[in-house]
Amino acid sequence: MKLTLVLALVTVAQAAAADCSTSDSKTAGIRWGPCPDKYDAKFECGKLQVPIDYDDKRSGQFDISMLRLPCVDNGTCQGNLFFNFGGPGDSAMETINDDLEGVASEKLRKAFTLIGPDLRGIGNSHPVRCDVELLNRRVSLNVTGERELEQLAAHNKQLGESCANLTGSLFYHVDTISAARDLDQIRQVALGDEKFNYYGVSYGTQLGSQYASLFPDRVGRMVLDGNLIHSDMPANFIMGEAATFENSFNRLTEWCKNSTECALHGEDVAAIFDRLVDQSSIEPLAAPGCEKSKECWADVTAEDLLGAVQDLLGGGRKKWPEIAQGIKEARDGNATSLSSSLKDEFGGGNTAVTCLDGFGIDLESAKRMAAPRLLAARSLTPRSRGFNGISSAQLDCMGWPAPVTNPMERLKVEASVPPILLVNALHDPSTSVMWAVQLREQIPSAINVFRDGDGHGSYEGGETQDVMDAFLLGEKMPEDMLILRT
Repeated sequence: MKLTLVLALVTVAQAAAADCSTSDSKTAGIRWGPCPDKYDAKFECGKLQVPIDYDDKRSGQFDISMLRLPCVDNGTCQGNLFFNFGGPGDSAMETINDDLEGVASEKLRKAFTLIGPDLRGIGNSHPVRCDVELLNRRVSLNVTGERELEQLAAHNKQLGESCANLTGSLFYHVDTISAARDLDQIRQVALGDEKFNYYGVSYGTQLGSQYASLFPDRVGRMVLDGNLIHSDMPANFIMGEAATFENSFNRLTEWCKNSTECALHGEDVAAIFDRLVDQSSIEPLAAPGCEKSKECWADVTAEDLLGAVQDLLGGGRKKWPEIAQGIKEARDGNATSLSSSLKDEFGGGNTAVTCLDGFGIDLESAKRMAAPRLLAARSLTPRSRGFNGISSAQLDCMGWPAPVTNPMERLKVEASVPPILLVNALHDPSTSVMWAVQLREQIPSAINVFRDGDGHGSYEGGETQDVMDAFLLGEKMPEDMLILRT
């Protein structure tokens, strides 16, 4: 088995060793030029026209915008390496520009031309636009009664209709299948690559795995980090994320017991947090700093509190002091650091994608299942109360005025696909390690590497990053089921 995997990697390495010309400003189908002023001058930007609807060429076209950083040593360049950093909704162009050294090591930058496309409906690629007032209207997702659910569905419908009116027909075609087809157009038409080399994190893993299912013969070297599946039952999805969120929070509380660096050292952090969630469920917590800045909510609901803590846990152990300090300040009357930012008109892209991808539930299902799901989640995960990104997405999509175009189903990835590296932190607060195991079941060539650590995603400078780099560079195939410390 190991010999087969090594041979497969060698084959992929040979196929990927294409010339990355940095001197020719035009690459089949795309003209590269200077980026807008907000981007560093070392980057080049370009656009490629793609269909709005791949199944109806009469639907019109729009531009996919992308950024590239030519490889440092043109003589040894191995090809192009695509990136997606999740969300859905995160701009690859912005992320690479803002954190180049954090997303691609010097080794990768020397060996590959980095390609950061903004996906359809996101960032610089005809972003989904919605009514700002509706985007920022306070609606509770912590509901189980029929009347409350009907009101939430009506709000979602109104919001979605505003997005459709302001975005145009692309609103109905920002699903992940279409995004994967866009990536293949860039690979083939714009770059002329034989194979698709890719690093995706979080939602980017769903994008990568669906690409592998659609285009098995075009997969090159692919690393999927912090894995999201697209094939589970709604209740299982909620519990999977609730459990991994709970696990991460419990590790924070243990650290507080043992570290004087914790602002709540010597206190019962779990009990303090529980009281804050209970209190903010009845009356939101004050966030006076937001009232002054007008950039975030001046009050913090239980959902805001839980969401903020889950997001911060995604930063790993380095964020633990900040979380503890935020909880302490909220307990003392100032929850500003745990408030949610107000959205601009482009803040609806995440919901638009997840709803088309089938993460939502319909109103009738919610009426029947919301209460028992919440009961089960609160029983098994009392800290997080079953609230998480998936539970929010399910209710955000209830009543959404766009039909699902990428329904939940098991992947059909051919056994001939080259090895795909699945990386997951054992204590990721958002994408459960169980999802990496479930994705392994659906990708015959999958290799699992685990980081025995905290945070969402593992490309952060340690042994795990070295393993990912070596895989992408074609230097070394990691041992399957390898567990690393950093």
